[in-house]
Amino acid sequence: MNTQMNEVRSESEVNIPAFRLENMSIAYSGNVAVSGVTVDIPQKQLTALIGPSGCGKSTILRSLCRLNDLIPGVEISGRVELFRQDLRQMEAITVHRRVGMVFQRPNPFPKSIYENIALGLRVNGYRGKIDEMVERSLQQVALWDEVKDRLRSNALNLSGGQQQRLCIARALALQPEVILMDEPCSALDPIASLRIDNLLNQLKQFYTLVVVTHNLQQAARIADQVAFFNTNRAEGRIYGTLAEFGPVVQVFSEPQKQETYDYVNARSN
Repeated sequence: MNTQMNEVRSESEVNIPAFRLENMSIAYSGNVAVSGVTVDIPQKQLTALIGPSGCGKSTILRSLCRLNDLIPGVEISGRVELFRQDLRQMEAITVHRRVGMVFQRPNPFPKSIYENIALGLRVNGYRGKIDEMVERSLQQVALWDEVKDRLRSNALNLSGGQQQRLCIARALALQPEVILMDEPCSALDPIASLRIDNLLNQLKQFYTLVVVTHNLQQAARIADQVAFFNTNRAEGRIYGTLAEFGPVVQVFSEPQKQETYDYVNARSN
């Protein structure tokens, strides 16, 4: 793991959270999807978001990089801070540079392996040596040795696991402070998933990682902190709330809420 590009930025003091959510609620066209979320997400740790379908995990994740802003009719209340700055008052391009996103299914550009990384650097005005950054990013995800002799080949010819690592490398190339991942292993086979898990355990030494997963075994393997979201019903509609947040050992072994205990044990049996 190359650490040269992972220097701590001056505003990112160790004692402040990467994200602070204060009574945040999200609704689509007036229909509440997530209600009243208050939580501090620590920096340089991996926080896993778990919970049943429909509880708002991915909705929360998208709110941390302003992707929900692109959805017509979305309404967000409360406050979200990124390293003490109001996230919604920041320019979107600044947010997207500081917060990278990796999606559920690998989504490489239909271009060469090299261009998948170089294109984003050019668009964002990178002034350094692009060849060096491409190599460095691929080394960080342990992909360089596998592709260094075919950098001009189409990225779509890579395996699913390689494509996902390329997408992570693409995010890392912009030198973000935070990387968000929405079920990054759900489309991968067990061997490729294990490689991603090992990669995440290395990356969290240098980056803040927030990962949505339905796989509780994966959450137990890779997470430092776990946020359990659960579903609620009001007036015939289902919405999500944050039920419990804490260290991974607490949430899985000594949960503070009965609903957490029921979910963790039901899914592990």
